[in-house]
Amino acid sequence: MQPAPIVQPYDSVGRALRIMSDLRLSALPVVDDRGNLVGQVCADRLRARLMHGDAQAGLHEPLGHYVQQPLSVVSIDATAQDVQRTLASTGSDAAYVVDRGGYLAGMVRWHDLVVPHEQVRAPLGAGGMATPFGIYLTAGGVRAGVSSRGLALGGAALGLLIAAAHLLVGLGCWGLDAAAGTRVLDLWFSAAPPSGLGPSSVWLALQGASAVVFLLLLRMSPITGYHGAEHQVVHAMERGDPLTPEVVARMPRVHMRCGTNLIAGIAVFAGLLQTITVLRPFGMDALLGSLIGAAVAARTWRSVGAFLQQHFTTRQPSPKQLERAIETANELRERYPHEARARLSLLHRIWTMGAPQTALGVFVGTGVPLVALELLLGRLQ
Repeated sequence: MQPAPIVQPYDSVGRALRIMSDLRLSALPVVDDRGNLVGQVCADRLRARLMHGDAQAGLHEPLGHYVQQPLSVVSIDATAQDVQRTLASTGSDAAYVVDRGGYLAGMVRWHDLVVPHEQVRAPLGAGGMATPFGIYLTAGGVRAGVSSRGLALGGAALGLLIAAAHLLVGLGCWGLDAAAGTRVLDLWFSAAPPSGLGPSSVWLALQGASAVVFLLLLRMSPITGYHGAEHQVVHAMERGDPLTPEVVARMPRVHMRCGTNLIAGIAVFAGLLQTITVLRPFGMDALLGSLIGAAVAARTWRSVGAFLQQHFTTRQPSPKQLERAIETANELRERYPHEARARLSLLHRIWTMGAPQTALGVFVGTGVPLVALELLLGRLQ
């Protein structure tokens, strides 16, 4: 069984044709939002539509108009002989494998039954995390690379960078107060914006300075090299390309599913909301600020995220970092066909994403140093 490239009814005809062309398939399985098989789209039917009408307009039509009943469907516990009989009776090139609930677990193509595979196609849509020690990859509940402890330590490293950025800005405020007799350190200590246009503007500038310093520190850390390597191997796996240094190194470092994009959207929204709420330009209030922030974030989160990925959160990996990332990707490729699970519980899915382990590390890595830091600077005042 191989991972099945999937489309959904709201996907475009053009997207389906690109996948068919890349993977040399004449049909694709169609699934709903829960991953259950609902039908298939065939190249013959799409070709008939595009060759007898406005082809450019047809490429943008939703696939829902062209979904047919799947011809070859087998149970997840079907034998090779069962699959062979199904393919022979339907004349199909591939059979879709589903579990008892109808969830699409994968597919079996006719040549899978007669030609031994020396190399398994990589799973589509792998996710990952980067740490200072290597990368973590996951797909279908299968995990490869650094352990949960490594993810927590990687999160702690991020937390320490956040704390270090805050420390550097705080030390700068302390030095400015000592040299010029200002009270900027009081604003740095404040968790909420103070009253008054001047103090609140300085407070906002300090928050922005901490964010910029953090990005610069992150850019200099080994995390960004591994982050770039993680994106490059995921791109190669999603394309089914060989995992060689020459191929992987030419892959882009920006990935549309990177968590940086989500963080960028949140930052744009929160930054605009905070700025408008504090400064109240043209008499705007928090409600209007939230609407403006949401509208701008919805339009810019991908582009801002891509900019941050390209210039701050990733960099070109070293040969050693690329080699370790490729080793992790090969490990996932080898284990996926034997260990992938058709359906995962929500908690299991969240855990295998690595988010809880990383978040715990960030919390500890940020919280402990900042508490100690504020106690120290409080004594220096």
